[in-house]
Amino acid sequence: MQRFLKVIFAFLISVIFVSNVGAASVCSTSEQAELRTAAGNIRAMNQEMEEDLDPSIYGFPDAGDETTEIDPPKVNYFDISVSNITDKFYIEVTNDYDKERVRYNNSNSTDDIITFPWRNLEQVTNFTIKVYTSENTGCPNELMRTITLKLPRFNEYYDYALCTDAPEFNLCQKYVTFDYVEQINFLEQITEYLTNKRNQGINANEYDNSLWKRIMDFIADNKYYFIGGGAALVIVAGVAVVVIVKRKRSLDL
Repeated sequence: MQRFLKVIFAFLISVIFVSNVGAASVCSTSEQAELRTAAGNIRAMNQEMEEDLDPSIYGFPDAGDETTEIDPPKVNYFDISVSNITDKFYIEVTNDYDKERVRYNNSNSTDDIITFPWRNLEQVTNFTIKVYTSENTGCPNELMRTITLKLPRFNEYYDYALCTDAPEFNLCQKYVTFDYVEQINFLEQITEYLTNKRNQGINANEYDNSLWKRIMDFIADNKYYFIGGGAALVIVAGVAVVVIVKRKRSLDL
């Protein structure tokens, strides 16, 4: 009886094995080469976009007069595009922000370009895009390529008045890939940068007065933040005062 059961078991195992082998599809060498070439042409990129902020997310103030029109505020986001996704491929997209995994195929594309929005700009986000062969090939679900894409975060200091004269400074860029910089550190670094930049043919007295005014405006705009960091504020502002006083004295010599 036991021998009979062993024979039956062996028979079932062989049937399953043969069935799986028969079900597996293998691409020919030429098809593999074509698929890898096509996968190599797949590109991922991001583009800054702008849209009206959804009123349901941000409440608009009461206009009072019904005839008054209020333009909704604008908000930026990124469109991520993956090109050359033919019916031979599909992609799986993941990110390290919310760990979401989404699958797209050619039916989600326009002219073989898959586009989706990304609105979480408060931190740098890394995307992983895996390219697989589709059911329209002789070897479906085979990983052909992995693409990585890093999206920057929005820089909260980008439109500060202190950045007016330093749009090229790294702490003044609209989108950045470094971590958040404390305001007191930003003030110290931008002051030093603008101080060094004064040798551009600008009248020294006018530049120093302008720089000092922008620093004071920055402090006034962020006074609640600096109340808790009074000691650090004195140090940074003190450095700025020393720099300006020394310059003025040297100009008087």
